[in-house]
Amino acid sequence: MRSGLPFAQSGLTLLSELSDSDLDWIFSAGKRERMPPNGVVVSEGADVGSFYLVLQGLVSVYLSAVGGKELATLGAGQTVGEMSFLEDRPAAASVKALEETELLVIPRLDLTSKLEDDPAFAARLYKALAMVTSRRLRETVGTVRRWLEDQPPVEPHTLHRWQVIADETQRFKGRLVKVTKNPAAASVGSREAGGNLREEFEAFCGFINRAIGDSSSETIDAREELGARIQREVLPYLLKSETIERFYTKPRGYSGDFHTTELLYKHEAAGDGAAGVLLDECFLDLPFVAAVRGRRDLLAEEIGRVGAEHKKGACNVTVIGSGPADELFKALDGNAGRFQATCIDFDRQALAAVSAKRDALKLQEQIDFISTNLFDLATGRIGGDLANQDLVYSISLPDYFDDKLLIKLLNAMHRLLKPGGKAVIASFHPANPFKAFMDYIVDWKVTHRTEEEVQKLFAGSAFQSAGPGVRYEPRNIIFLAECTKA
Repeated sequence: MRSGLPFAQSGLTLLSELSDSDLDWIFSAGKRERMPPNGVVVSEGADVGSFYLVLQGLVSVYLSAVGGKELATLGAGQTVGEMSFLEDRPAAASVKALEETELLVIPRLDLTSKLEDDPAFAARLYKALAMVTSRRLRETVGTVRRWLEDQPPVEPHTLHRWQVIADETQRFKGRLVKVTKNPAAASVGSREAGGNLREEFEAFCGFINRAIGDSSSETIDAREELGARIQREVLPYLLKSETIERFYTKPRGYSGDFHTTELLYKHEAAGDGAAGVLLDECFLDLPFVAAVRGRRDLLAEEIGRVGAEHKKGACNVTVIGSGPADELFKALDGNAGRFQATCIDFDRQALAAVSAKRDALKLQEQIDFISTNLFDLATGRIGGDLANQDLVYSISLPDYFDDKLLIKLLNAMHRLLKPGGKAVIASFHPANPFKAFMDYIVDWKVTHRTEEEVQKLFAGSAFQSAGPGVRYEPRNIIFLAECTKA
């Protein structure tokens, strides 16, 4: 398994490690509960009688011992209460809902009884919880480091064998310091300054990838340690960019939420002062960000192509994990009567935003919505009565699913399609020269797969076929893979 796989969603780790029968038991034993905004899920110091999965919404984890500072924001796909369950101790932190939140509540007594009766289930669950707890520890250490940002930074000479990397980091940091201190020279209208910074920004990303990317000779632990040191040096300046700041802070509990994706699509620079605007402009111009826009455009073309080939009635299209659904609106522009589309998402805010755009464009007859949760998406329990779709696609969920979960998604897509219908997914290619910057600096971890790996997943799913091939966006960073239901 490559380093940097994006299992920030602890619940996805859980789902991936458990068998289908395990998941059936969890969803049958658990009760779905809705929590209003500011509703307390767990109180610090109190006994925790249940284990929780966040199905929809957003919760905050905070400590009264440090003045109520927030440790983390957990969105759909996260777990709550796993440490208390493992140690049989009171809650170490408090958890409250930040918005209307749906939880799957699994009583501790029921779970304990299941573990005693089913040793194989117990082994799988404990392994998954160990992975979740390890990742949570790493994230907490990162949070504490941010609280201590006023401490003296690590000096370059302490990096020892990484001296070249440290020198290059300090050089780029110096450029960022100058931009921050001299907003007049860094104004958006200063194309010379902006142009130079764009080139240096892109060159620094390439340097990071060569030094600590997947092809680096360093160990995974060494790459993560050095990546954290580089991040500490440059991130305070990069956070002046609106888009980078949102990627890093994850206000919806995960990277690449619908509004963050909208920022990439709109390509309108914003940030903290003139320097922040320029940094945001440079970031939005980076090839891997342009590739995300290219991915959208490729999908819009594909939707239009399928619609043009459709002979009778409306062309049925479903998008799983719709986000802002920009590609759908682009495809329907001027051709709305040709399509009947369904957007499926676990983020109610995303669906509300798409619904508002649909209504403004008077497309109520063409676009419907299904609100679900990330666990149902990840286990293929989606679609309701949907069937006989001509095209089913997903361009963002594959970024965050491992192979096991992606096969479940492909199986669900196969079930929704009519014979001859087409499934399309997108993937970043491992040759992406900006992967290390995404992984270690802005904390935007997405799964990268080769063409052969994606085609193998299609062949291992209900499609039982590798598909005809792939198509790349112009930067050759992201590709679309398709397969037809026999």
